[in-house]
Amino acid sequence: MTGKVDRGWLERLGVHRPILAAGRRLLQADHYRMAEAYLRYAARIAPFDARIWLALGTCLHCRHKPVSAISLYEKALALDPQIAEAEERIGHAAVAASMWPLAITQFSGLLAKHPDSPQFHYYLANAYAGDGQLHAALEHYRAALAMEEVASTHNGLGLVLSEMGRQAESLPHFRRAAELSTQPSYISNLLFTLCYDDTLSPQALYQLHCEQAARLPAEVSRRWRQSFDPERKLRIGYISPDMRLHPVAFFIEPILAAHNHERFDIYVYATQQQLGGEVAQRLRALVDFWRDFDDPESPLIADHVLADQIDILVDLAGHTGNNSLPLLATRLAPVQVSWLGYLNTTGLKTMDYRLTDAVASPPAFAQALHCEKLAYLPASQWCYRAPPEAGAVSAAPSASKGHVTFGALHNPAKVGGKVIELWARVLKAVPDARLLIVARGFERLADETRARFAALGVAPDRIEIRDRVALEAYFALHGEIDINLDSFPYTGGTTSCHSLWMGVPVLTLACPTVMGRGGASLLSQIGMADWIAESEDAFVELAVRHAGNPAGLAELRSQLRDRMAVSALMDAPAFTQALEAAYRQMWFARCGQATSPS
Repeated sequence: MTGKVDRGWLERLGVHRPILAAGRRLLQADHYRMAEAYLRYAARIAPFDARIWLALGTCLHCRHKPVSAISLYEKALALDPQIAEAEERIGHAAVAASMWPLAITQFSGLLAKHPDSPQFHYYLANAYAGDGQLHAALEHYRAALAMEEVASTHNGLGLVLSEMGRQAESLPHFRRAAELSTQPSYISNLLFTLCYDDTLSPQALYQLHCEQAARLPAEVSRRWRQSFDPERKLRIGYISPDMRLHPVAFFIEPILAAHNHERFDIYVYATQQQLGGEVAQRLRALVDFWRDFDDPESPLIADHVLADQIDILVDLAGHTGNNSLPLLATRLAPVQVSWLGYLNTTGLKTMDYRLTDAVASPPAFAQALHCEKLAYLPASQWCYRAPPEAGAVSAAPSASKGHVTFGALHNPAKVGGKVIELWARVLKAVPDARLLIVARGFERLADETRARFAALGVAPDRIEIRDRVALEAYFALHGEIDINLDSFPYTGGTTSCHSLWMGVPVLTLACPTVMGRGGASLLSQIGMADWIAESEDAFVELAVRHAGNPAGLAELRSQLRDRMAVSALMDAPAFTQALEAAYRQMWFARCGQATSPS
């Protein structure tokens, strides 16, 4: 006799309970794969026990499978509508999956049931922020703060205000978050945002970096197992959350491709879930050893770096999002270096060097603004490789439109009040020109942005604003721009390289800061000193001069890609040789400090 096995009697006997308990214990211990096996076995025995589906959903959520987790949470809720925990977890999983409408629906419903909950105001604010509804996010962050002052809410409010380009308003919230908590991400958010503060002196900014970085974990005394032989093959580790489609990839890929593997073993510690993207796969193929992690502050990262006996660990994030500075503060390698992702001091005593160039960080003032020793590369601090999405250079749009179009392609956080004031001066000095602004989030701020220009005497119809587009379309829109305007006091890097590659010159203001000379560094490499302004007045004068020379703009546009291609900016073999020489010099210096491996 055959047929389906009736498991209902097993459920009634409670056979599944110890299995469920074991699965929960494994889940609490972060043994997610083994926990999932136990919980799925329990679910086969007792498919009507909502607690199992809730735990299994949590397990998949922790394994970065939020969409699958949502279906299991919904199943638990269908079996037992009284499980309020499942409702909340659906919202959190929706956030993890960037399913913003679902997250908003879930947390709106929970807030309606619990109108006095600051927590649900906070969760709803996060969902609105993710969906780009920034004004709604502000409303709920402020409502949460009115009920309860906590660091996370101040931090969230600061992030939204920063994304809206309202730096002066965001900074008090970042400061308060850092006062209320030693959470490393709050410290980094404060320091990164302070880099945009055009009212802060370079010396004050440096001091704040040192003070805040001192709150991160302290250095740990370690007995190094590797030999301090200055000539031996070295192990170089690159640690970053951005080994994916990200600005860092445009600069690290040519280096990874050009490294000398006879003299160096190259390790990558990718500290954020990469989800198997095409860029990550390309980068993985270029290195000797690749380590994936889900959490940039995971102790497992430290365990692997130490076990791999990395000699020189190069951090590519600094105080940008999802960094691993709390781990580097404990010193994971005999030599630690900051490069690429953060054009300022980290403030860490355990960061030995920052790689830069003499134009970006003039020795006359820059060393005094760093706790790291500045290691100067002979040409540029960057080596750029244009992505395959970049199409052909187009004709100058002014030839067909009859007027010059300025472009601004920056993160809204870089476009503060003084930046808009300077751009407005340019537009008034070139009265028939237009300004095209394209970046994530700017379309949501279109009315406010135009109003800010209007208050400075620039008609709103001269400002065109669009939101972020896909990479191929992003490159194509350079065909609508004659001249790109750089930001300050934190200048562009990736956006400027993309612009130059697409034949669009960049007008930059060289500031007396360590973040304000990236544009000058790039332009100096391709013979464009006449596009570097040393003052705001000079910036306006140069804009007027270049905009008034359409023939010169057209000629330059036809030359820029070739200039880039033959410059040090794109000579990956020479750049990497210089970089490796810098690494070897750092190692020589470290060996001189170590008379024994301790």
